[in-house]
Amino acid sequence: MRTLSATLEAAQQAYGEDTRVPYIAVTVGGSTFYCDSILKLEYISQPWSDYCEIWIDDSDNSIGALRRADVVVNLGFVTGAGNETSPYPPLQVRRQEFLSYEGRLINILYCYGLLDDMKERRARISYSAVPAAQIVDILVGCLTTLDGGDDAPYGQYPTAGIVLDGSPTLTLTPGSSFQVAYNEPQATAIERLLNMTESVIRLEDDGYPHVFEPTQTVDVWDYTYKLSWDTITWDDIHEFTYNKHQFNAILPNYIVVENDDNDPDTHYEGVAQNASSVADYGRVDFYWKYNNLTSNDEAAAIAEALLARFATKSGGNYSGSFAAAVNVGLELYDWIAINDARTGQYNQGNVGYIRTLYEAGKYEQFVSFGSLSQMGLPQPEAETEADQRQIFLPTWVINGTLSASDDMQGAFMRAPGNCTMDWTMAAVVEKPVGAAMIIEIWYFDADDPWPGSLVWYNTDNRLTVADGTNDGFSYLHNTGDLQTVRWGGFWYIKVKQVGSTTPGTTLTVTLCAIRTGRYVEKGSGETGSSETGSQSEATATNEISAESLYYHSAEWYASRPGLLGKTARGRWE
Repeated sequence: MRTLSATLEAAQQAYGEDTRVPYIAVTVGGSTFYCDSILKLEYISQPWSDYCEIWIDDSDNSIGALRRADVVVNLGFVTGAGNETSPYPPLQVRRQEFLSYEGRLINILYCYGLLDDMKERRARISYSAVPAAQIVDILVGCLTTLDGGDDAPYGQYPTAGIVLDGSPTLTLTPGSSFQVAYNEPQATAIERLLNMTESVIRLEDDGYPHVFEPTQTVDVWDYTYKLSWDTITWDDIHEFTYNKHQFNAILPNYIVVENDDNDPDTHYEGVAQNASSVADYGRVDFYWKYNNLTSNDEAAAIAEALLARFATKSGGNYSGSFAAAVNVGLELYDWIAINDARTGQYNQGNVGYIRTLYEAGKYEQFVSFGSLSQMGLPQPEAETEADQRQIFLPTWVINGTLSASDDMQGAFMRAPGNCTMDWTMAAVVEKPVGAAMIIEIWYFDADDPWPGSLVWYNTDNRLTVADGTNDGFSYLHNTGDLQTVRWGGFWYIKVKQVGSTTPGTTLTVTLCAIRTGRYVEKGSGETGSSETGSQSEATATNEISAESLYYHSAEWYASRPGLLGKTARGRWE
């Protein structure tokens, strides 16, 4: 949690909404805007994302174009010492809108942070770590700081400057078993590394991503909340207005990490389990094959890290959400407690989502415990054998209030190779009420042209966020499901149904696909043909580069089926 002055902390803990006076200062480019001109501000922090939407009164038409301008959001209160704020992580304006009506002009800024940029940055080359490389070497070296280096998959981008806080355990040695696939997002590669540790990553107010191990010490919290009428006399407590909590099962609860070596002298295995969950629910196993193990202790350390990530994802034994007066120092993964006098219980957990809202007459915060990483559940590392399997996690985000439509919503996502689809997951900020939300994923390619096919054979298995809940999950393992897709095809989504009373807001949909096959580079001496012709055809005059292939629209491809599956550098087969 960010450090606050005693007077600022006292101001945000003052009893009663009328006693807390907001103070906000937002600097965009070289201009600073305050409460008198900020009509609305919504700041959302969640794993791998910092997003802010700012509505500014620009009736004198003086602001002008601000795209890619630097943004610093300072949220605070009027205190006994004056106007005090806490700085939030710096952002950049990615999109700007102008709203003009009845003599008024409003400038709307949509701002994102560095971690959001890292989800869009793509590896320009494939990469294998050196045999002796530890996690810290790969994280601080090849992924983030080798600007312009020919051997750095992300060297074409500015240095991210990752900061290691509290000496996190990053000494395991993935070595050459860690690979970065050509065109793999930078955030996905970093998340695969962190999945072997108990560490998480967040963007902080100094502008740098920080890697650290979240606190999970029972009864020792970064911050505490209570009901406004509660008579408990703790120090450092904070009013909340509603609280929803539940008891969780930490599942899976039995983690096994091992290598493929059958020689008893070189076969290593480690196990980690949550004893209370095993006692309550029986064993629910998760197996991870990792072929660069050097000892049983190393295998056990990775197993413990995976178990900790599953526990953090679920919020621990308790999870839930609450609304409260704004805590301007609260950050992702802070370890907090809620004391609810109505139930006579408290729950504690790591913060997984924060939505801070300011508008006329309203200054409040919505918080939830636990969160699945935006990169998806931990998955086995890429194989070192010839098939070079990679995990691919296309993710769609639809902001704002959701509506049902038979049309495509969100962006097209291109299949990076021959893939087998495994599972899908959805999460919303505001839950649907009155009816379940139903999401469809569709796929099309040259053999199954636009609009393509629904990936579920039985529509009852479609991805669903149940009425009154915030998330949903669906496997693609049923008979008749479309499981295998190929390079050059596209996925897209449709929101077919929303809540009838409250539709729901800000939808995130993730698909897990496992890429299989061999990548054949040009000039490698490999021969053969793909679905669209022989490798020599990739050098024909109608060839398009991998970069332009990524950015062209799906409709453009659909009208040119002969180009589907081609790449200037090679192909997966």
